[in-house]
Amino acid sequence: MSGYTSRNKVFQNAIATITGKTVIWANQQVPAKLTDYITLKLSSDNTVGTGGDFLDTGGGPPGSEQTLTKIGTREGILQIRAYQGQGEEVGDSSPTAVLANLRATVWLDSWIATFQAGGISIFDDYGIVDTSREVGTIIEPQALLEFRFYFIDQPAVPDTSTYIAQVDGGDLIDNGTFNPP
Repeated sequence: MSGYTSRNKVFQNAIATITGKTVIWANQQVPAKLTDYITLKLSSDNTVGTGGDFLDTGGGPPGSEQTLTKIGTREGILQIRAYQGQGEEVGDSSPTAVLANLRATVWLDSWIATFQAGGISIFDDYGIVDTSREVGTIIEPQALLEFRFYFIDQPAVPDTSTYIAQVDGGDLIDNGTFNPP
């Protein structure tokens, strides 16, 4: 499973558990629902710094395969949009209230640990914005919350190469100096 896939599953599962709502990824070509639900969208994904290399020789002898993995920190923004199918935009089930509860809950130590176990570190949010809109003759209650987070990322398939401990240059090396033919 790639880093992106595991990260996305952590977000989706945690938010569904906290809110008790159906959670889907935005722009998935599905028809609008008439029930309460939440969509997630990654609106930003930036590399922080240059990353680093992790070399695993596997403890094998010279000539054995080694694995080189590039590991980097990324900074992203997760947009969380809550929708209320039908009903009034008041009370604990309103999109704003659902996101307010989510916003407060993710800062609890148990949820911080859950996200960290998935390689995610939420460090900021932009607050909750009412984004209700008119759909036909009714108002569709909705609200938006954005979280900024760090994520450690590495490729799904690392590079592999051969481990060489010593090179025998024969007559080409004289007292540590390379003498080309």
